[in-house]
Amino acid sequence: MEEIIKKMRNIFFQRTAQRHLDAHKDIPGSHSVILRNNKKVPEDVLLHAANLACEYSKAKKVTKLAVDYCERKICIKIVNQEM
Repeated sequence: MEEIIKKMRNIFFQRTAQRHLDAHKDIPGSHSVILRNNKKVPEDVLLHAANLACEYSKAKKVTKLAVDYCERKICIKIVNQEM
């Protein structure tokens, strides 16, 4: 499982641009990426990304979950993070 997480983390940092948005929660499997060209993202797209982040996380059975958004350039790759 750790190997899969490492591969997914590498894909995230290799295939996303710094201008893209990351919708996430500090729960395994809870990221979704919004590709954008520095334009304002419509609210319905943000909500859909948040729903996807929740649906594919370990918290998918929770009825309400706060999801954070940030530009990918703010995300950092943590080396040797405990999983």
